[in-house]
Amino acid sequence: MTEKENWLNKLRMLCSKKEMCKSEVMDKLNKSHLSQSEKNSIIETLINEKFIDEVRYVQAFINDRLKLNGWGKQKIKYALLQKEISESLFEKIWESNVNDEEYLEKFIKLASSKLKTIKAIDDLEKKRKLMNFLLQRGVEYETIETIWSKLFY
Repeated sequence: MTEKENWLNKLRMLCSKKEMCKSEVMDKLNKSHLSQSEKNSIIETLINEKFIDEVRYVQAFINDRLKLNGWGKQKIKYALLQKEISESLFEKIWESNVNDEEYLEKFIKLASSKLKTIKAIDDLEKKRKLMNFLLQRGVEYETIETIWSKLFY
């Protein structure tokens, strides 16, 4: 068995266990001594065999980070951009898979529980601390303003 076949089989097994995008597979392949054309050939084979599917990967990534990690839209988007996923693909999948009302409710609940732990002198400081918390989670500024207005008005 050649090194290329060995890597192809290894990556088939990896991709069957967890969703991977092209850049993650290329990161693995960069540890090999294969030529760039061989690496590209392996990636093309994995795409053709449906082991790599960027749409499926982005759907799973959004779902996991939103529901399991409590990340907001901005943090998810930038994590995917680092994995060389296009912003247009992210936006398309976000629009079709994420319910805006459920998203808002999730972060209203999170903000509400966080507010109970914030120690502040006045509402302005409390708002700043809550905003910083939500911004670190990757929640967009407009959504934070909506959350603030629902919690205090």
